Amino acid sequence: RNRSVGYWQLARVLAVLGRGAEADEAAERSLRHADDQPAFYRAYAWEAKARAAAVAGDPQEARRCAERARALFPEIDDPAERDAIAADLATL
Repeated sequence: RNRSVGYWQLARVLAVLGRGAEADEAAERSLRHADDQPAFYRAYAWEAKARAAAVAGDPQEARRCAERARALFPEIDDPAERDAIAADLATL
């Protein structure tokens, strides 16, 4: 779980810096480490993939990844967690 969060944070920083390819690499690692974690962590890994794709100039991939994140919303029981991810996705 901690590695998933750590790679998500790295992906976010790299995306803010405009380094889409590197952000995608970190997002992939986040996704791998989130695979057996609750939906909240998997959704955030997909959010990282979406953001990396947006920064890399691939809006179609960004939309696809954002939809993968949103598809996990029904599995996230905590409304505050769902709202947090939705708010981050809205900034794409």
